[in-house]
Amino acid sequence: MKNIYRKINSKKYCLGDLVRVLNAVAKTPEEATAALMDLFASGKLRIVQKGKPKRVRLALS
Repeated sequence: MKNIYRKINSKKYCLGDLVRVLNAVAKTPEEATAALMDLFASGKLRIVQKGKPKRVRLALS
């Protein structure tokens, strides 16, 4: 069985692209922020700079 997500996951996107897509899909800005925080917390999203993973700290104020 083919993995339909392999093609999407093999590409590297910038954080701005992700935020733009989340804002387009979410009903409110709070929902987009919650979805982004959930992706970071679950480990499904990583920030990589020059091949090294970076730690992400999120705080709501």
